[in-house]
Amino acid sequence: MSALARFRRTSRAQRRRLQAVIGLLGALLAIGTRWAPLAAGSAANVSLEGSAVAVTGLIAGWLGSAVLLLLLTLVTLASAGTLGAALLSLGRDVVVGICSVLLGKGARYVIVAMHERNGLRRRLARHQQRILSIRSHAKAEAARAVSGYEAELRGARRLVESAQRSSGHFVAMMSHEIRTPLHGLMATIDMLRDEPLSAEGRHRVAIARACARTLLNIANDILDLSRIEAGSFPLERKPFDLERVLREVVEEARARAQSLGLDLRVIIETPLPRSLIGDPARIKQILTNLVSNALKFTNAGLITVQAWYDGAQCTIDVIDTGEGVPRGKQAVIFEPFVQAQSMGAHPGGGAGLGLPISRRLSEAMGGGLVLLRTSPDGSTFRVTLPLEASAEEALEDQSQRILKNPPGRILVVEDHPANQYVAKSLLESLDCTVTLARTGVEALEALSKQTFDLVLMDCQLPDMDGYETTRRMRTFLHRYIPVIAITANAMGDDKQRCLDAGMDDFLSKPFTRSTLCDLLCKWLVPAAQTQSESATPERIADQPVLAGVVFEELWESLQWRIGPLRKIYESFLAVARETLDMLNCATATGDGTVLARRLHTLLGSAGMVGARQVEMVAAWLQEVVKADRRADLEAGRVLLASALRRFETELERRLDSLAR
Repeated sequence: MSALARFRRTSRAQRRRLQAVIGLLGALLAIGTRWAPLAAGSAANVSLEGSAVAVTGLIAGWLGSAVLLLLLTLVTLASAGTLGAALLSLGRDVVVGICSVLLGKGARYVIVAMHERNGLRRRLARHQQRILSIRSHAKAEAARAVSGYEAELRGARRLVESAQRSSGHFVAMMSHEIRTPLHGLMATIDMLRDEPLSAEGRHRVAIARACARTLLNIANDILDLSRIEAGSFPLERKPFDLERVLREVVEEARARAQSLGLDLRVIIETPLPRSLIGDPARIKQILTNLVSNALKFTNAGLITVQAWYDGAQCTIDVIDTGEGVPRGKQAVIFEPFVQAQSMGAHPGGGAGLGLPISRRLSEAMGGGLVLLRTSPDGSTFRVTLPLEASAEEALEDQSQRILKNPPGRILVVEDHPANQYVAKSLLESLDCTVTLARTGVEALEALSKQTFDLVLMDCQLPDMDGYETTRRMRTFLHRYIPVIAITANAMGDDKQRCLDAGMDDFLSKPFTRSTLCDLLCKWLVPAAQTQSESATPERIADQPVLAGVVFEELWESLQWRIGPLRKIYESFLAVARETLDMLNCATATGDGTVLARRLHTLLGSAGMVGARQVEMVAAWLQEVVKADRRADLEAGRVLLASALRRFETELERRLDSLAR
């Protein structure tokens, strides 16, 4: 028991004893007034007795009054002549005692209330003084508070920005560290597939390749998700054939569906426009994720990709006959790293990123992705995309160069031994001569002593990174050599950083032999057309305006369709016209850095489409720019414009003859 509680208990006991004593004294006083009257007559005795009872009730409360009345009752019963007189006397004393006690309590309540009122008034006065004091300092306090809040807000913003930078750096670093060994692993596996192996060996290689591909897909998904959430995920807008995308998705998944005993089909409910404006690669990624998800959770039956277009919006349903999404998972399957089934419950596996990425991509395009229905009989996922119809014919994705890539002398700047071996093996299989450099210093030394047609530059090097190596190479090298970045970094700004450093293209690890071949086709120009020293303006007329062999090969490779053929040549002409405009600016300003790169692009494009005169002028102009012979730029621009006019005339004549 605390001291305060003991004090309160002691105070209550003392107060009760005092009340009992006062009651006893009051009783003695009342009894005394009854037996020893101070005035003549009994009325005075009665008044004095009532006064004693009243005073005792006022002072001693219920306990004192009870003691008094108890003693008076005993005395009255003992001394009264009759019972009625005793009861009358007792009743009078009880009424007086009760009234006195109630009056005393009421008086005390009033006194306490008045005391509390006075206390409230004093506190109110103090509060009013405080309010006045607060008001006098309110503006200063508010200013200090706002300043403090702003400082806290700036600090919180810095923390958030720092966390975002750390997260982006972590994702970029992990992407690089995962992709680098994956590049060596997957390329080596692909090379093993070309070697004579036993049936069991081929089976093992297939398993290894599938596992590596799965790991790469997970790394790509994590990277895509981080880029989408960071708002740095660019989307293209170009004409594309949606029906072709749908059929590609289904055909690529058909082998897996057949191995699982499932039927896979495409249903086009309404005629689709000739082409739509959007990002076909990302739409294909969404549908691939949905079809793969359906295959994972469907044991029997079929999977249907059903699409229709209402003039403004395309709706695509992916319908399966699988086991459905569990009730507890329906609300969270679009959250990252959530799987419809546990890993032990289903052999499909996965990181649980396909649906979240697909939904975020759909929303980034202005549409959405929802789980339309689900039951033990199957599920339906619906994609809605606002896509604008276009009268422009979609250009199929394929390399413009038909012939085999020309051999070239390639400098590979790479410090990782496995990646050196992979790059050397792949390039030699493409009939290229390869020189290896492990550092930026070795690369610059090799470039100063040897002649190369193309440089594959790793961006992460031990002493001097690929960006700085490229910048230094551009300062001392007198001839233009295409530099291709090979890096495992795949964030949104990595490609732009490479271009800003003076590189010409970007090749993300891991890459395949076919990807490398396409890049060589784009940047290596056949040796027969690189003799720009003999490509003087006087000899341009000796070259064909449009090589008939190349034109016919293009026509045949496109299965004799004039639309895609015209699209290829229009793309080339756009590059040529941009180069002419750039020549006008370079003539006025003398800026040839970007022009040299553009001329190299035009040189390769002209070789692809058979524009021999344009190709020769571009090669000559490239050397003019590199030699800084500004006086020849205007003459070269005139020659290029004339060669382009002749090419356009010949091209229209040939296209008209095909149309007839």
